[in-house]
Order: sequence, then structure tokens, then C-alpha cells
Amino acid sequence: MAEKKQIIMHIAGKDYKVSGADSEEQLRRIEACVNEKLSALHKLFSVQGLEEEHIVMLAAINLADDYIKMQKQVQLLKEKTDKLMKKEKQLQEMAAQYEEALLNLETENQEYAQQLKQLQKEEREK
Repeated sequence: MAEKKQIIMHIAGKDYKVSGADSEEQLRRIEACVNEKLSALHKLFSVQGLEEEHIVMLAAINLADDYIKMQKQVQLLKEKTDKLMKKEKQLQEMAAQYEEALLNLETENQEYAQQLKQLQKEEREK
């Protein structure tokens, strides 16, 4: 079982003690992502004088929206991957059938070549 890491995240001007199974690097990326979203919303709404709590809530809503959109993209990619894997399997089966047909044609061709040699040999002997 992964050991939980504990760090202090500085978000929206406050410190939060956070623990998780992810690496410190991952936790810092999360911290940066949240702070980037907050910073963008602060710039966007600075002239409207929104309270910090309201901006934090908007950031949470935006991050949840981003997450849901990513989940949808992941699902679409999984479906596309499944279709491609199914198509690959079909193509592999077709390739195997073509290889078998080719082997059969090569065998048939060798038989005809032997028959032709036999006929030519018989013609020369006449």
C-alpha cells in the first residue's frame, strides 16, 4: 500500500495541510492547477468586486466542469480505441485468410508447374 504524503498547500492565500497517496510532485501540480484557476478568475472578476468565497466557488465549478469534460473525452477515446482494436482484429483475421489463400495458390501453382514439366517431357519423348 502506498504511503500517504503530507504537505502544506498554499491556496487562495491560505495554508492547508493535505495528505494523499500521490507523490509530492503530483500534489504540487494540483496546488498549481487550483491556484492558476483562481488567479484567472481573480483577473476576470476583479472589477466586479466579488468576494473571495464566491471566486473560490467559481473555481471549484470550473475545475469540476473541466474534469467532467475530460471524463467524456476519455470515454470517447476508449470507445474509439475499442472500435480500432475490433477493426485490427478483423484485419488480422483477413490477413490470416489471405495468407492461407496465398499458400494454397502457391501449392496449386507448383502442381501446375510440375504438370507442365511432365507434359513438356512427354512432348520431347514423342
